This record gives sequence, C-alpha cells and structure tokens, in this order.
Amino acid sequence: MLNLLNPFGGPLGLMMNPQARQAGSEALGGLRELGSDPDFKRMFQFGLIDNGVLVAMMLMGLSMDEWIAKKVGVKGYGAVMGAVIGNAVSDGAAALPQGPASAMGVTAGALVPAVPLFAAMYAKKPLTGMTHKAIVGSTLALLVWAYMRKQNGGVA
Repeated sequence: MLNLLNPFGGPLGLMMNPQARQAGSEALGGLRELGSDPDFKRMFQFGLIDNGVLVAMMLMGLSMDEWIAKKVGVKGYGAVMGAVIGNAVSDGAAALPQGPASAMGVTAGALVPAVPLFAAMYAKKPLTGMTHKAIVGSTLALLVWAYMRKQNGGVA
C-alpha cells in the first residue's frame, strides 16, 4: 500500500503502517529471544574471540612477510602462515571458555592442514604450480576425511 505521507517507507512508514509495526516488533522480539539463548551467547563469544585474534595474527604475518621470505627464500608465506597459525591460535583461544580439552582439540585440528604448508615452506617451494595444487588437494582430502568420519556425524 502506498503511503502518501512517506511513499518510500522508513521510520515514518513504520509508524503509519500497523502491519509493518507488528512485523518489526516481532522481529525485535526474536532477536531479544536469540540474544538470551545460552548457545547463541557462547558461540557469539567464540566468534568474537576467534576472528579478533585471527585478524591480529594475519596482519602480524603479513607484516612479517619480508622477514619470512628472507629466511625461507620464497615470498608469500607471511600472510598465509599468519592466517593458518592465527586461525589455530584464535580457535584455541575462543574454545578456552569451553574447557582446556576443547581448546587443545580445536587447536590441534586446525594445525593439521598446516602440515603441507610447513613442508612446502621447508622445501622452499613457491606457492604456485604443483605446490599450490598439492596443498589444495591435501586440504580437500583432509576436509573429506573430517566430514566422513562417523564420530563427527558423517556417513562413513
């Protein structure tokens, strides 16, 4: 329905339209309900800690790229390793409120896909060509394996 006082909607449109006002109220009520859910609060905290630490670690790795390139002899590992190690550290930090076993489990699991990266870095291989394909392939294989395991809810 066209509102002649405010044809484009907005706050005035909400005030003038009872159905829109009711829908908005229900949506806010749903958000309030979601915000009081303990799982939502726990996972919100996890996400906040996780990505906060991840961004800091990735930027730290990016700033160390030249130093890492000098040590390894190949450019491009700084941001990648900052992100991979940062992800493992941030996952572990975010899981700490759930207990030390959860934190250690998620950190160890997050570091497993880094093994091919460490191997390529140790071999001083650039992250291009066959090295790139091998890392992508091994990562995809690990993902398939993780999803197919019975204890993780997979079908195997």
